[in-house]
Amino acid sequence: GFMEETRKFDASISHGSSDYRIARRIQNECTLFRSYLPKGIKVHLLVSPIPQSHATRGHEKKVLEMQNEIGNWIQAENPSFKLPTVLPDSSFGTVTHLLPNSAHEYTRQLSLMLSR
Repeated sequence: GFMEETRKFDASISHGSSDYRIARRIQNECTLFRSYLPKGIKVHLLVSPIPQSHATRGHEKKVLEMQNEIGNWIQAENPSFKLPTVLPDSSFGTVTHLLPNSAHEYTRQLSLMLSR
């Protein structure tokens, strides 16, 4: 079944590191993933948003760098989607899970981009 996030994000507690980076070990996995896809299949890459209070200065630039690097490994369509990389804390249940109304809106925006 489908599980909806019911918690409310609490910025006052620790949510671990907000330093995002690529684990180099996934390069081979990305290349292998792409090799399994039939010729002509388009791949789009999207990095999920994080809560505003968890984002460091330069987060958007870092996300763009990660998208470009992983995008090269999986031969993603360029440019990748331009969706928000940071959303208000009130959109989240946890640092990685959007609340149902926010997930619905984010998915709606994504579907509009896919239909272009």
